[in-house]
Amino acid sequence: MKMNEIRNLSQEELSKQFSALSKELADMKMKNRISPLENPMRIASTRKIVARLTMEMSNRNSK
Repeated sequence: MKMNEIRNLSQEELSKQFSALSKELADMKMKNRISPLENPMRIASTRKIVARLTMEMSNRNSK
């Protein structure tokens, strides 16, 4: 998910995406500890998307 896509989301959609991806990230980390994932780079990409969502949410709240 690119920043342009994130900026076009409504506040409600932004919150839903954040909670869903945060849960998915936690699940992937847990599964990776038990047995290696097929594509461990998905953890890094999901972490970056969560960071982008967090940044956009904080930018909207500060305005």
